[in-house]
Amino acid sequence: MINNCLNYSNTTLAYESSSSIFVDVVGCLYGIGDIESVGSKWKKRDIHILTDYLAKAKIILWDEFGENLPREEEMFLNRMDIKELLEAEWSCELQEYIVTVKSKIIEIHNYFGWYYISCNVCSKKI
Repeated sequence: MINNCLNYSNTTLAYESSSSIFVDVVGCLYGIGDIESVGSKWKKRDIHILTDYLAKAKIILWDEFGENLPREEEMFLNRMDIKELLEAEWSCELQEYIVTVKSKIIEIHNYFGWYYISCNVCSKKI
């Protein structure tokens, strides 16, 4: 018995039976929304995928399904570029904060062969 059905371009992406929720979505993840409160009891999170037909789809994850993200999806959270990271104001009480830095490689120097440029302080590869 199907209680609820979500359709996108005449294709069933998800449906809910009396005891389970079945989901079958294939696509490339390109965006994750914040967790939003809907009413007094519900939470939702929108995720955006690009399907194999280059169609964009918005999928809503309700309740606990939208709260825990796999590691691959966490890279979309707390994103900033290098300039934003350097200009950010951090609290002294902040023990740990995880960000994903987005940047663009503009040039690769390979004239050192197998050598690499390293940090003068810790000797790690730059």
